[in-house]
Amino acid sequence: MRVLRGIAIGAGAALAAVAVVVAMVEVAGRSSYADVALPDIAAATTPAAVERGAYLVNAVAHCPARHLPQPGATQFDPQRRPNLVGGHRWELAFGTVYSPNITSSVTAGIGAWSDGEIARVLRTGVRRDGSLSAFMVAGVGHLADNDIAAIIAYLRSQPAVNVAVPASRSNFLGRVVAAFFARPRLDESELATAPPTAATPERGGYLAHGPANCVGCHSPSGLRSAFRPAAPELAGGVPVPDVTDPAMEIVAPNLTPDPTTGVIYSWPEDVFVQRFRGGRVVAGSPMP
Repeated sequence: MRVLRGIAIGAGAALAAVAVVVAMVEVAGRSSYADVALPDIAAATTPAAVERGAYLVNAVAHCPARHLPQPGATQFDPQRRPNLVGGHRWELAFGTVYSPNITSSVTAGIGAWSDGEIARVLRTGVRRDGSLSAFMVAGVGHLADNDIAAIIAYLRSQPAVNVAVPASRSNFLGRVVAAFFARPRLDESELATAPPTAATPERGGYLAHGPANCVGCHSPSGLRSAFRPAAPELAGGVPVPDVTDPAMEIVAPNLTPDPTTGVIYSWPEDVFVQRFRGGRVVAGSPMP
């Protein structure tokens, strides 16, 4: 009887511990970051700013690759500038995620958001309601104030499309990640103006770490880095499922100048430019 009583007590303690952990996860998973300050950024209104925003959204940051439903997300032409109605669905270990409608619709999109609220989600991943978008934390690089203003100006200039998108659904693992790993991006110094357009290391570094976010796919990352790329940067990414073939995985290659494993080490400039402009030449690749 004493053995059975001990087993019962141990089982009860284990169940109580599990219940406490579950409760902690549920409470922490509902954390609000509404106290994160709104950036003091206002959308520009000039045609030049709108055109700059169009270039950043469609050709550099490849937002349509995330904010269009399949198959349009993998077939979009940056020159056509599609309406970003959202609805791209990812079935992940963390749950089911849908990209939101980011047209200027007041009811279905971001038409009711202030410039500061849009700037905050772009810079930190914190949404209008104070919740955190882990995808925005991971998928958006550091943007200068003037580029954020241009992106907002472009999004404001696009027609409102009243397409409702289903709410994302996190499973328990997703709530664990949200509770203990995902955090807003708050540790980056503010940059008022992006480096001028020129073939310089400064401009290239800004694009690779900022709007193009090359480091996001081409660097190792994990939960311990709170969805941010881990060192060594640009040394190659982690395997991701091939959306066209479940039996395959895509691995972003090493882009460092390593003579053995760096795929671009021996490329002359014209080959690099040709490959870059080629976009998605591997079926299933997320390369835009």
